[in-house]
Amino acid sequence: MSDSPFSQAALNEIFKLSPRSPDCVNSRESSSLEFKESFSWVNVADYTRTCAAFANAKGGYIVFGIKNRPHKLIGLREKALNAFEGIDPEKVSEFFNQHFAPEIRWDIHVHEVAGKQFGLLYVHEAGEKPVVCTAEAAGEKLREGDIYYRYRGRTGRIKYPELRAIMDARRTEEQRLWLKHLARIARVGVREAGIFDLATG
Repeated sequence: MSDSPFSQAALNEIFKLSPRSPDCVNSRESSSLEFKESFSWVNVADYTRTCAAFANAKGGYIVFGIKNRPHKLIGLREKALNAFEGIDPEKVSEFFNQHFAPEIRWDIHVHEVAGKQFGLLYVHEAGEKPVVCTAEAAGEKLREGDIYYRYRGRTGRIKYPELRAIMDARRTEEQRLWLKHLARIARVGVREAGIFDLATG
């Protein structure tokens, strides 16, 4: 199975049609899926908030062109589709980097179903968590110091259990790396081993 977030299997799962309503999808908004009826740069702060939440969880998709209730396949109109297809990766990455740290990794894709075009934005799970908001934007849409997390069907400020899980996972990974380094030192021998600072040289 392909590791691509836009593999045919992944797209089939997102766009699985309802047997009762062929113009609707069976998929529901979840901890890894969000639907938007259209796409507009006016809502960029809202989109990036959700992107940060996905990055702090397990990654996920924002699908543009699907009505929220019911989940009807309406597709992107010409203006919205042109705006989505015209996304400048450098501009978006710059916005992410100005408002969040560590880095948010993302990809986009346009998918066609029944002659209608849909925009997909996929956010990868962050390799280093938590991703924190470093600058405010659009009033209170983005607030400096906030950590956003994706819960079932909604984005919100992270709660203690999820933050604790992230910190515990980070500590476990640090311990794993220390043990790996100590094992290498043990193989070489303490007298023959040295430390090199990759940050400063």
